[in-house]
Amino acid sequence: MMRSAGTRRRLGRLAGAAALALHCASPGGPGPAGPCTEVCPAFAKDATGALVFEVENRTRMPVVVRADFPDPVNVRPSRPLPFEAELAPGQRAALVRFDVLEAHRPAHAGSVIEAVYGSRSSRHDDAVRYAWPFGGGEPRLMSQGVGGEQTHRGKAHYAFDFTMPGGTPVLAARAGVVVQVKDGFVRGGLDPALADKANAVVVMHDDQSFATYAHLRKGIAVREGQAVAVGEQLGRSGATGYAAGPHLHFQVGLALGDDPKRLTVPIRFDDGTPQGTVPEEGDWCGPGRRAESASGG
Repeated sequence: MMRSAGTRRRLGRLAGAAALALHCASPGGPGPAGPCTEVCPAFAKDATGALVFEVENRTRMPVVVRADFPDPVNVRPSRPLPFEAELAPGQRAALVRFDVLEAHRPAHAGSVIEAVYGSRSSRHDDAVRYAWPFGGGEPRLMSQGVGGEQTHRGKAHYAFDFTMPGGTPVLAARAGVVVQVKDGFVRGGLDPALADKANAVVVMHDDQSFATYAHLRKGIAVREGQAVAVGEQLGRSGATGYAAGPHLHFQVGLALGDDPKRLTVPIRFDDGTPQGTVPEEGDWCGPGRRAESASGG
């Protein structure tokens, strides 16, 4: 009889990776720890009695799965371990087969997987100029920009924080499809325990880059799977999660998780010029800024 140990997976999140316990059972083994809604591994026997390891991507995003099977016993994998595989949104795939070497001996194939949202082949379209990701007629102070010393180091290097009153409309800076919504949080403050408690919307663009709009007020205006146009309201600014006060955290990247080279990428905002602009800390940004420039202010 072949058994599998509990499968441990790590799924990329908005501000890092969260470890989730998940049992992935072979036939006759322990049942699953709970319903799976995102990236779901499973063992199944095929007609020959071999154990097949499958993963289903139930998200609306491409996912890169890195899988290892430490200390396998009495089995031969069909491919070298560890390995990496990419799954399209909604795809289910058999990633590796384990043949039992001696039928009369116990067999074991415990797994450890890491799932990172994003495609390895995606590349950001640097010709795109992003609209300001908030509405209203007043300019807003950019309190932290690229490489900001407070929290924009490493993987969040190319992020922007815009200070604004709570309830300010947060708008799509680029057209795309909403692929992730986090809603329902009400608390905020400078407590590290709140780091993953920010309401947020993630929009995937046609080049498979992701825009993240974070620290929103409870009550997101869009749903996962919804197409949004530039300027469409996603929610309202707030101070949920790790935040000293109401502001909008905005970033564009090629992955969600812990990959510092792909979590954020450099972008430019539309200021009416072909080259666009990259605001710096202390700049006043937004619709009001254009009005001031037009009037000579």
